[in-house]
Amino acid sequence: MKTVMAQESLFELRGGLLYRYVGETEQLYVPAHLRETVMVMHHDRPMGGHIAGKRLAERLLREFWWPGLWKDVGEWVEKCRPCQERRAAAPQRTPHTLPIPTHPFQVVGIDVKGPLTLIKRGNRFVLVVTCALTRWPETFALPEVPGWMMAKILFEEIICRYGFIEVLVSDRGTNFLSEIVRELLALMHSRHHTTTGYHPQTNGIPERFNRSWAEGVGKQLDDEKGD
Repeated sequence: MKTVMAQESLFELRGGLLYRYVGETEQLYVPAHLRETVMVMHHDRPMGGHIAGKRLAERLLREFWWPGLWKDVGEWVEKCRPCQERRAAAPQRTPHTLPIPTHPFQVVGIDVKGPLTLIKRGNRFVLVVTCALTRWPETFALPEVPGWMMAKILFEEIICRYGFIEVLVSDRGTNFLSEIVRELLALMHSRHHTTTGYHPQTNGIPERFNRSWAEGVGKQLDDEKGD
């Protein structure tokens, strides 16, 4: 009641019922002995659908209010047995889970090696595009790696040769996140899975190829200063 009195300008007593006003929203004050009934009706019953705590609180606040509503709702959902069983049965997915590919170049990893020491043809970067299923790498020596070049190579050298990509995996480089790359993927209805760094379980395929390349061909090119 202290909370109610402290905010009396927000409340109106009408027909023996207390209403609270927030902007244009009218909320009926629910006394303590009826709060459980309200939560049962809006959460446990079939029309409630056992929604999550945040959604339940937001739903109730469209019509009702009482001090500590958010806390009560959180505790109610937390102890709800069907909700607990549903959470326990839900499959656990790691943050970087990718679909298991069934055909070549369905899931593709893309990465850039460089800048390298400037060599005869002016190519300072190597773009690596790797099939997640076969581990087959396609490599392209380039002077620069802008977004339009990423889209051009993906379309002409990968999509036109191997078919549409279902998932493209890359880091968050601006060239991979460029508008033209997004538009190309949108045309194919492809997903773009981005990582903050390469992980073996996600886009480690081109990264592992890069390490092998650096130890072999890359070292030879650096020594010879030619491509």
